Amino acid sequence: MGDGSPRVTAPGPIAYRMGMSPYRLPGLFLLPLLAALVLTGCKEQYSQESPEVLLESTRQMVLDGNARRLSELIWTESEGEALVMDRVGRTFGALQRLGNAISEEFPQEVESIRRQADEAAESGEISSMIGRAMTAQGGVARGAPRALRDEGRMRRGFDSIVRELLADPYGWLERHGDKLEPMRITDDIVALSWQGKPVLGLRLVEHDGKWYFRLPLDLPALRSFVPQSEEEFEVFAELIGSIHNVVYDLAIEVERGEHKNLESVASTAGEYALPTAAMVMIAYGKALEERGN
Repeated sequence: MGDGSPRVTAPGPIAYRMGMSPYRLPGLFLLPLLAALVLTGCKEQYSQESPEVLLESTRQMVLDGNARRLSELIWTESEGEALVMDRVGRTFGALQRLGNAISEEFPQEVESIRRQADEAAESGEISSMIGRAMTAQGGVARGAPRALRDEGRMRRGFDSIVRELLADPYGWLERHGDKLEPMRITDDIVALSWQGKPVLGLRLVEHDGKWYFRLPLDLPALRSFVPQSEEEFEVFAELIGSIHNVVYDLAIEVERGEHKNLESVASTAGEYALPTAAMVMIAYGKALEERGN
């Protein structure tokens, strides 16, 4: 199964479906099992022994084409969080597949966006909207309420951000990830910075000898919005799943040559994502209302 592929329900055990004892399975049927065990043993291992190594492993996952596994580096404290992170990981994988397809189909557009980002990074700035949001350079939060009230402005902003994201989703990390640095706060809590600029409260935490990224879910501004109950986590996971499906479908369309340029891909992403996301957010809003009652 490639990165970003939809979930499938595994069939019942071969022995059960064939009415046979598992101890009497012909050797031929054991070969796929043995192959799976061998492949599992060959799965790339990424160290998390220190904050510095964690950052190196993050970058290496992307370089190896294993963005699907980035969610393994994010610490979760409940089954609900793990469910959401599973969907996030699948979305990371689908995004990498889409980015690769776009690079092959529209190399000149992608190169232009990469060149602007590289020139800005060399001068100590971040031209990418995504990078600016990560390091709080863009003042995104201050402009968000007005943008949300203006549907046209929100859609134009969405298309612009999506265009940058799809063109080079992990390029900034691949080429400039070495500028990310850990900043120790205590022995077991480390902040993340880019050339001295904080990365939106993201922390590195140590558990059982391994270091993980910890999302800033305990920030006062986010606390009331972050899922708490099992139902809320399920609805939020559905939201992430809907985003995954959009990215996955777009990757297939680009691979089939159904888009003439990057602008078409970004516009279609909005057409696919916004209605579905709005419906899921309505359901999530109702769940939050029930929490308050």
